[in-house]
Amino acid sequence: MKRILNLAILISLLAGASLISCADSESRSALAGDATVIINLGLPTDDETASISIIDRVLRFFTSEAVAAPAPAVFSTISIRVTGDGIGSIAKDFPPTSIISMTVPGGGLRTFVVTAYVADTSAVLTYQGTSIANVPSGGSVSVPVLMTVHETKLVIPDYYNQRLVMMSGVGGLNKVIRDTTQIFGGARSVYPYDVDVDKQRRIYFSDSNALTTTHRGIYRMDNMNSTFADETCVQLVSNTSGVSFIAIDRVRNLLYYIVKSSFYNVVQYNLNTDLTQTLITGESTLKPRILCVDEASGNLYIGYSMTMGTEVYMIGRFNPVTLSWIGSYYNPSVMPFDIVFKEGHLYVSYQLAANITELSPDLTSVIDTLPGDPVNTDPFIGPKLFIALTNRKLFVLDESFGLDIDDRVVSFDDIDGSGWETSETPGTFKFYYTC
Repeated sequence: MKRILNLAILISLLAGASLISCADSESRSALAGDATVIINLGLPTDDETASISIIDRVLRFFTSEAVAAPAPAVFSTISIRVTGDGIGSIAKDFPPTSIISMTVPGGGLRTFVVTAYVADTSAVLTYQGTSIANVPSGGSVSVPVLMTVHETKLVIPDYYNQRLVMMSGVGGLNKVIRDTTQIFGGARSVYPYDVDVDKQRRIYFSDSNALTTTHRGIYRMDNMNSTFADETCVQLVSNTSGVSFIAIDRVRNLLYYIVKSSFYNVVQYNLNTDLTQTLITGESTLKPRILCVDEASGNLYIGYSMTMGTEVYMIGRFNPVTLSWIGSYYNPSVMPFDIVFKEGHLYVSYQLAANITELSPDLTSVIDTLPGDPVNTDPFIGPKLFIALTNRKLFVLDESFGLDIDDRVVSFDDIDGSGWETSETPGTFKFYYTC
């Protein structure tokens, strides 16, 4: 009898929760044929022991498909866009919570695009997830949505200045500067080489040139205010030869990195289990140099050099599960510096070339080459590292090769150079080349 009474109370609470949700977040009354949709978000939490509201507990009790803990307080707004045949596009905003109840016109397949906006000062701007579900008229359906990092701020490894710089755009908005003496309290002198951000908003940077070899490797910071003293910054990987390029698969929570010693191997580090696995062991004819991840498939794109009498350069696609190559692009004379896979597009910068190339994802052809701003005839100086994850623009570190020109950050919308912007603060950055 007591169990039945408790269940009745839970059902009453659930009904009340649905009414509260509809009253607070929806501007129209429910119509015949509408359906109730409960959306469960896979948002990361700051604390596994974060408090869970009574309503969330009730909803999770009845929703076996729930995939997430409650959203942390750092989210300001959750925006949901629903599309489908006969309904056009419906957009609604909600306060941050892990489970959202909303009314949607039923009658077929509906696509839900959920965007969560981050309100704190971390490196992530938004999380996003997409799910497709059949929504019956007058029915009720639970829709789990896997949320992943969608956009990040610019986190710049200012190598020779021995510091990290984070800002919202090339104009320097919301700029935060942390040099390595602030991070490490002067205890070690490191040179940030490459940077990435994981799904929990933590910042990773590699070091290949620390004055003490035991300080070389990969560091992880909870945020830009982290310090080594309070253990919010830790040395995740130690490698006496140093680590150059890193790439994080935020879907599978895997870190990939290249050991600098002759660029001979690519290593996978499982961020869930703290285990490492060497994927590609170098040999005299194969030297991996750069890499990026296609998070949709989990495959890697790796730029490498091969010794064939003389040194030549190639970009290959690599399956880290089967440990097999699945296509390559041959470029005999120009060494790639960095590579990025963005929304189905593959972009490459080069060591000694003032342009960026777009390759087809299957590596069979060159789609286009961008030498600089086509409108204002502002050429690249020496584009190097791609930074930030964003659906809005590409951001690249453009360096001067020691010429009497300041290193800068350049952003543009696509390989056609549209939306070209540059940071023009004199003497701000010193990337990878000094006189």
